[in-house]
This record gives sequence, C-alpha cells and structure tokens, in this order.
Amino acid sequence: MKVLSSLLVLLFAAGNIAAQGKVSLVRVESSIGYFTTQDQALAENTSAITTAPGFGVSYKGAQPAFFVGVGFYSHKRLEIGMEAGYQYSSTDDSEYFGPQGQILTESVSISSFMITPKVRMNWIRSEDDIFEFYSSLNLGLAFSDYQYSIRTQENGSYPQPTGHLCAAGLRFGKKFGGFMEIGIGNKGLMNFGLSYRP
Repeated sequence: MKVLSSLLVLLFAAGNIAAQGKVSLVRVESSIGYFTTQDQALAENTSAITTAPGFGVSYKGAQPAFFVGVGFYSHKRLEIGMEAGYQYSSTDDSEYFGPQGQILTESVSISSFMITPKVRMNWIRSEDDIFEFYSSLNLGLAFSDYQYSIRTQENGSYPQPTGHLCAAGLRFGKKFGGFMEIGIGNKGLMNFGLSYRP
C-alpha cells in the first residue's frame, strides 16, 4: 500500500506538470476492483488439492485489487497510457489427505504487482467534458509471489501475463471526477475510482 500511495502522489504531481503544458498528459487515475481473475485462479488452485469427499477449501472470497495509472492524450476518442496495480489474495486453511493418509491443513497466499499498458476508446464524450462512456484494454505482466504453508517447495515469485478488458465504463466530472467500470481481468468484474484531468 505504501508503494501504491507513493505512485499515486507522483502521478498527481505529473498531472500538475501537464497543466503547465510541459507534457500532453490527459488524466491520472486510482481505482479499486473486486472479483478479479486472480481470485478465480486462487480458488481453482486450492480446490485442486482437495482429494477426498467431505474435505474442502475455505476460500476468503473476493479481495480488492488497487490500481493507479496515467493516460496520454492523442485524440479526442483514443487514449493510451500505463497502469500499475497490486493485489493480495489468500485462503484460510484447506483440508486434504496427505501422502500417508493424514489430514493436512494448508493456507495459500498470492501477492501480485502488475504493470500494464492501456488503450482506451471514448465512444461518447459530452461537449462540456463532464460525461464519458468508454471501453479499454490492458495487457502486461504480473509479478506474483506464491506462499504455501505446507507445499513450501512451490513457494516462489513468477512473472505471468495479465490483462483486463473493460466492456463499459462511465466517468462523471470535468477536472476531478469519478468513474465505474464493468469488465473481466486483473482489475475485477467491478471497478470504481477517482480521476484527475488537468
């Protein structure tokens, strides 16, 4: 969280520079999303170690993903930019039979730092710039750290491809605004945030 807070401060500082005409920055954003693909991957990962009827996984459910980003103005409808995100996901203890027939419990956690270039298309934009309807696509890398309480031989950090497709997004506000998005990927099924446009 400290890293994301620092990134957000730097991004807003960049926005102030843009307002002075030194760079063609169009917006800076911060958001929180739920029901991400990482949640689904963790649920499937822990379900895979369940080997007997009556034993299952206690999954903590959707856990938030945090993102900050910058967008660069190139056309009234098209924007390109870069986003950075972080998500921590974990399970409670899951029960399964070990190799000697004993009952074992294990917890799993994943910490992911994500970097994704972004392309955004503004389908509708009001003349006063107060309302926008848009879609976007993110593709990049997630640097994920896996920690198992028992299968420690599987602990480690791995780069993985990641991305997000925003099918529909709405933004309200001129200079300072709020937005909400519906999509699928590393930012979640539902994504909400604040943005600043110099």
